[in-house]
Amino acid sequence: MNLIDAIIAKTFLPGMLVGVISPFIAMIVAFALYVRHRERIEAERRIPALAYLFALIVAAAPAGFFGMLGGNVLACPKAGNLCGLYGVFVTGPLSFSLAIVALAVALSLVRPRYIS
Repeated sequence: MNLIDAIIAKTFLPGMLVGVISPFIAMIVAFALYVRHRERIEAERRIPALAYLFALIVAAAPAGFFGMLGGNVLACPKAGNLCGLYGVFVTGPLSFSLAIVALAVALSLVRPRYIS
């Protein structure tokens, strides 16, 4: 058994648990950071909620898809007939969540305009 096979075998069940929970945690973090953005930034520079939601969908959907494909490529050479589950339940949701949190953090880094 090579290193990749050992990593997949050891991380499959914990990865599934994290993969199921991570999108929900990412959405909560994104909502909290959007509320922070709305409180800090003046009205004419705020990003509307629908535009923020659309940006999250546009960023997260391809990230989850390519994360799923990457997990399948990683697991399928040796994992047997259920190798696709690693991409669907572990790497896909984790990539989806990472994209949501990255976009939310990027939005929260917008600084308010200081008028002197």
